[in-house]
Amino acid sequence: MSVPEKGGAHQLFISTILSHGGLDPQRDVNWVIQAPADSIRQLAEGKVDALVGFPPVPQELRAKRIGKVIL
Repeated sequence: MSVPEKGGAHQLFISTILSHGGLDPQRDVNWVIQAPADSIRQLAEGKVDALVGFPPVPQELRAKRIGKVIL
């Protein structure tokens, strides 16, 4: 899962959701720390399976038809 910084709002937000679903974010997720532009490129290339994005990133992805919105 791609997030822009370790321990930041993006990682905390998705970790809470994953924990509620029964996953251990520390053990069950391979966190990739990188800039949002790099995350978008790597998602499009299939190098990461998911990214956490707050506006305007999801709107950008949707306009470019990259990935699927889950939440």
